Amino acid sequence: MKILLSLLAFALVLSSCRKDEPDDYATTSKVYLNVVHKFNGNPLSDNDTVVDINGHSVFMNLVDLKMYLSGFSFDNTSLDGVVLLDANNGQYYIGDIKPGDYSKISLGIGLDSVLNASDPVTFESAHPLSYNQGMYWVWATKYRFFKVEATADVDGNGVFDDGIVYHIGTNDMYRQTEFTKAISVESGEDVIINLEVDWFKFFNNLDLSSESNTHTVNDVPLATKVADNALGVLSIQ
Repeated sequence: MKILLSLLAFALVLSSCRKDEPDDYATTSKVYLNVVHKFNGNPLSDNDTVVDINGHSVFMNLVDLKMYLSGFSFDNTSLDGVVLLDANNGQYYIGDIKPGDYSKISLGIGLDSVLNASDPVTFESAHPLSYNQGMYWVWATKYRFFKVEATADVDGNGVFDDGIVYHIGTNDMYRQTEFTKAISVESGEDVIINLEVDWFKFFNNLDLSSESNTHTVNDVPLATKVADNALGVLSIQ
């Protein structure tokens, strides 16, 4: 009988403690980016066309596309995920969030100064910041934030013999953007954010006959233009 009474008393205490728990005791939800890649509103293909600032139609074959996204937040709630996008559609986990109603999603294109100072050899090979991802500049001891590489037919002769290379990095090239998006997060239910990446918009207002190559430090003005263009590449659906 004494044992039974003790168990009942323990159950009452446990029940009381749970009632007194704060609201954030509720189960968090996992947040995923569902990424779809486009080129001028269409699926990526081997032969896409860009019309440059001078009205020239430039045919190009996109060879290597990579871009870091980080600094995610829902309103004032930060998530610690780092994503390295490539040209493949896919889904990426970016962190956990508490239940509630949110109205804004913010993110960074590239890496902030703290992440950019990371040592790539300290990460496992599959991690976005690993040396194996091919995004670390050894000479600068910093990361490329994104790279766009293509072969192009700039003069329209039918031969893809022109190279387009944009390797953008350094802390000054980090860009932040935000999207107005009403999101209601239910306890324990995954949150899927649909993100569209339109690589065509990297080439806005560029003269591809003369603005086709930058590794950032060798042409900071061009790198700045491309980094600014990156702000228009992303959209939340």
